[in-house]
Amino acid sequence: MVKKNLNESSGENQANQGNDFIDITNFVIKFKFLRNLNWQDYVFIALLILVLSYNFNTVSKLKQLPGPLYGGDIYFHFGNVMHVNNGGSVFKSSHYLNEYQHYPWLMYVLVWIFSKLFFINILRADILFPIVILFFSMLTTYIAGKLVFKNKTLALLFSIGFLHGVPLSVPTSFYSFVLLPFLIIIFYLIRNDNLSKQNTRKKTHKKILNLKNLVIAGVLYGLCGIGHVAAFLSTSLFLLLLLFY
Repeated sequence: MVKKNLNESSGENQANQGNDFIDITNFVIKFKFLRNLNWQDYVFIALLILVLSYNFNTVSKLKQLPGPLYGGDIYFHFGNVMHVNNGGSVFKSSHYLNEYQHYPWLMYVLVWIFSKLFFINILRADILFPIVILFFSMLTTYIAGKLVFKNKTLALLFSIGFLHGVPLSVPTSFYSFVLLPFLIIIFYLIRNDNLSKQNTRKKTHKKILNLKNLVIAGVLYGLCGIGHVAAFLSTSLFLLLLLFY
């Protein structure tokens, strides 16, 4: 009887060990992409965490927007954010009665979404939004660097070199930190599509890939259009150059 119980318990232990092995295997399979990461990717992730942590520690201490009290561009743009938060239309001006919005509104909506996602008031969201700008800036510059240079080390250096100060919650910072890398990615996608057209014998999957690239480029171009006037104009000029190149 005792021997039978020992055999049953040993069988249960083996089954549990087998289940543990299956669980570990499933975990490894789910995170298989981690095996494809190089040392540059890990350095980038570590740098991203370090930069975001340092800047969060800085801006989280602020009680008010970092600008002239109730003056300057920072409060002007915060007025547009409050306009969206209070239910105003993005197409209507927050400063001029019965006038259309004369400033691209993408960043204002993103700050409002950020406040709703993290259940914080709109002023706090505007103070902390530079962290979001930094995150997308480093991510887009790293992606742009990998596309252009075909080298992760150069992409890492490009992402580090693009960190030119601490952004503010204004469209100009959003443009210089986030939308400018979009321009590089758009240029790469469309340039790649033009080069592939020189080959008359293209496979079907290549055509689908090119169409996907053009759709992504079109979406990024549209985001530039509602993000900043300078981003839209500079991207449009690049596209015109590509048409004649």
